[in-house]
Amino acid sequence: MFVGDARQHNSVESGDFSRLLEEHTQIPKAMLTQIHRQQTAEYRKGIELTSAGLALEGFETLDHGGFVREGKGRYLEEAAESFMELTDQGKNPLNCIAVSPTHRECDALTAILREKLKAAGRLKAKTERNIVTFQSFGWTKAQLGNIANYQPGMKLFFTTRLKGVGKPGEMVGIEQVKSSGELVLSNGLTVNPCKIRSAVDVGKSAELPVAEGDLVRFTVNLKTPEFRISNGSLAIATATPNEYRLLDAERRITGTVCLPESFHGIRHGWVMISHASQGMTADHVVVAAEKMSKQAFYVGCSRGRFKLALHLPDRERFKEGLLRIPSERLSVADLVKSGEIEKPDLEHLRRIQEQYEPDPHRLMRSCHLKRVMAKLRRVGRQATEATLSVINFKLSGKCRRNYVASRMEEYQRQLRKINVQAQERKMAEAQAMSLRHQIIEQESSATTNEMKRNRPRPIRKGPER
Repeated sequence: MFVGDARQHNSVESGDFSRLLEEHTQIPKAMLTQIHRQQTAEYRKGIELTSAGLALEGFETLDHGGFVREGKGRYLEEAAESFMELTDQGKNPLNCIAVSPTHRECDALTAILREKLKAAGRLKAKTERNIVTFQSFGWTKAQLGNIANYQPGMKLFFTTRLKGVGKPGEMVGIEQVKSSGELVLSNGLTVNPCKIRSAVDVGKSAELPVAEGDLVRFTVNLKTPEFRISNGSLAIATATPNEYRLLDAERRITGTVCLPESFHGIRHGWVMISHASQGMTADHVVVAAEKMSKQAFYVGCSRGRFKLALHLPDRERFKEGLLRIPSERLSVADLVKSGEIEKPDLEHLRRIQEQYEPDPHRLMRSCHLKRVMAKLRRVGRQATEATLSVINFKLSGKCRRNYVASRMEEYQRQLRKINVQAQERKMAEAQAMSLRHQIIEQESSATTNEMKRNRPRPIRKGPER
């Protein structure tokens, strides 16, 4: 059974798997059409249209309901004001989620929002300190494995544990890029990026201001005997450095943890991109975006229960982005369906498969033949090496005679030893034979005497009276 929503964000590695199953296969499917998260009718109607793939109609519905606000160049400032209004001037910051589609907009809105929270006294400015965090370059797995992309000064961030190299959340610098395709790290180790690309990320270090009451988001999974945090989970900073109060998916406090100094996988959690907000729920949601794709629009606007505030600089440009920004990666099945490429002749492909499909017994015989040939090649190499060693064994005549003489002496010594052992074995056999004869003779004489003693005596008869 497969469960998913093809109209939300998909991971890069998995691709549009759920959508392809839904559109291009005959697998029976069931669909949940009733939405329970949105509690107001107008809000729920706009999200229902968007979830059905009608993003433009959903936008028009939300706009008609008063959820869309056009702010021109001040749309980020107005989004911060809406956040303060929906959270009662920052008294209940966990009741609202702020979403932006790009990291640039997230950072800008976060800076404005933190200043407003400081002014309202919700963030303790006196407890603010700078912590070193990691900022990713967003490389793909192929880029991470290419040594040509690396330069000294870059930072290597561990997303999973590498035994003997690094733990999740740790960050090391790249000191040298060797011509052999290896990296010399600041901790003294040398690694090959092709072998560790699935466990690391590359970027730079940056200072992140954090004060008491700040909302932060973790960017890596970390499990210790004392606590466990997940990638994308939120927490609230305390006055103690590296101490945070963890939050669950419903934004409820679950406990307090103290992270190690070497942990650098932290970002501000006040504003997040739509990918990071997927799966979260709050009473209200504030979205600030210049343009969005259909998937980002659906995910970002559907996080709230009661209220939505969508801030944008230009309505018409935003609607053009909903129609033009590609949100689906086309597959061969999509191109065939749209007529961009011809549908392949399946019968011809089946005949080719039947023609070249290997016979299992022939495949087994070929595998056995390959093993035999490999063994013969190995034996041939060994014989060649032995022949070459004999040819290269160039000794002078005297050395050769001495070598032969020493070998003859050794052979004679071994022969004498064998003869002595044979004589000793014969003597032992002779002694054992004589001892056996003595025992037999003694037993035979004893048997004869016993028979004489046990022989019945004749009855002598006296004279008759």
